[in-house]
Amino acid sequence: MPKPHPEFPAELQPLPRYAMRIRRAKQADIPALLPLMRALAEFEKYIDVFAVTEAVVREQGFDRSPPDFTCLVAQRDDGPLVGMVVYYLIPYTAVARPTLFVKELFVTPPARNRGVGDALMRAVARDAVAHGCGAIKWQVARWNADSMRFYERLGATRDETWVDYSLSASAFTALANATESTAASGARPRTTPPDAPGAPGATDLNPQAKQMADESMVRNLDAQARAIWPQEIPLLRRYALPPDPRILDAGCGTGEATWRLAELFPGARLLGVDIIDAHLEHARSRSAKFAARVSFEHQSVFALGAADGSFDLTVCRHVLHSIPHPDRVIAELARVTRRGGYLHLIPEDYGMLHFQRGALDPGVFWHQVAPNFGAATQTDLFMGRNTYGILAALHLEDIRVDYVVVDTVRVPRATFAAIIEAWRDGYVESIGELTPIAREDAVAYFDQMIANIRDPLGYAVWMVPVVSARIP
Repeated sequence: MPKPHPEFPAELQPLPRYAMRIRRAKQADIPALLPLMRALAEFEKYIDVFAVTEAVVREQGFDRSPPDFTCLVAQRDDGPLVGMVVYYLIPYTAVARPTLFVKELFVTPPARNRGVGDALMRAVARDAVAHGCGAIKWQVARWNADSMRFYERLGATRDETWVDYSLSASAFTALANATESTAASGARPRTTPPDAPGAPGATDLNPQAKQMADESMVRNLDAQARAIWPQEIPLLRRYALPPDPRILDAGCGTGEATWRLAELFPGARLLGVDIIDAHLEHARSRSAKFAARVSFEHQSVFALGAADGSFDLTVCRHVLHSIPHPDRVIAELARVTRRGGYLHLIPEDYGMLHFQRGALDPGVFWHQVAPNFGAATQTDLFMGRNTYGILAALHLEDIRVDYVVVDTVRVPRATFAAIIEAWRDGYVESIGELTPIAREDAVAYFDQMIANIRDPLGYAVWMVPVVSARIP
């Protein structure tokens, strides 16, 4: 048995090594290779765009001369493939030597911690020596802490110098077709016609851009803050923060939480970031009296401008359910939070809304709308229950899941009703387009829920998860 590694948890300790060999892939391996590639796409969460077929692998990896990529496989002596690595060479670099870029490395779950990954990377290193390369490079998802530890154990170091950028096919097509005057003006070419069904708006990472920019969202954020904040205050006060904490309000919207945080922590310096400029202007106005220590910037929560460990407390309220890849955002929030600092998240969950039945059953509405709207926008409208697992996978500490109870007992009925009214006004069009519920029926459901809340004898409740964790 191999010796335990002192820095790895039990589930990552090495297991008995396989009897195997590393070799170049052959055309005959393609039927076994494709499931490995698909499994990697599922693990790294790009399965929705995965378009590789056996024909593609055959043409690009074997029929072309030279091939577009090289693939090495790990094969057990008793037959099956248990891992693969795909790489290609970048021939022109500043050091006048090629760079070997590792595109994919995957080991089947039963074969992990048995030396398969090490063996594949050693084979890649030998190929790099044979090609006279100046470096081996690759990318790792920010949330994939286990892979980071594996690569660092091999001697790899993180490169914090460069920031990755990309143009989608629609974006570079629009750029290619842009006129000289459009390019010179600095205007962003449209990647999708603004009136196209399901058009995502400013960016694919903000599929609810239209709803977020609507005036109803201003009303919604105001009502939500008035409903939630009184119960949220004791949860925020329990964090062990310094007297002058640095606080980030990520996805700050109209700044309803930002100015309240400034008031709650009088010594704090706060930064609010968002991608909707109109909301940022509103936020600046709301926080005007705190201008000396509160600022706002146009930044995406997917790529924050702050250095690692910049903040004592990172707050992200009412954002994670409305964007794709929330795990990547949480990893980015953790990155900019110092060791010993805290994440404070409000991930909404639309399975935690409960109303009384009337002529219509609101339970049917949310059962239909939440999964269908989420699937159409590639978002998770049940994010509240799924956040804990993401934090645990990042190995964060002191993970807590608390609840703010927005109901007709704890919250003024008018405030609770204002939230649902804003949802109705901002979302019925999209619900009609993206779910089995027609627009007119969505209005009827919302109106009944609002009447339920306003009825002095009625009861309704929204359980709002507040999830927190400490950075180790």
